[in-house]
Amino acid sequence: MSQYIVTYDTGETQRIDAARVSYDPSEGVYALYNEDGKEVAWVSTSETRSIVLASVLNQTRPTQVIRPSA
Repeated sequence: MSQYIVTYDTGETQRIDAARVSYDPSEGVYALYNEDGKEVAWVSTSETRSIVLASVLNQTRPTQVIRPSA
């Protein structure tokens, strides 16, 4: 399972283990799911700076940022 790092507008970060991520543009929410398809977290874009796949932090050029910081 992949690990995602969520950075909130407050500067606080949270690590979330998830197998997949989906985005609902009408709600402005990312939903993260485990390998069984159960929702393990949801993240509102209005309170979030970024959601990054943790493995890209070890690369020189992160290319898998889900929601870039403003």
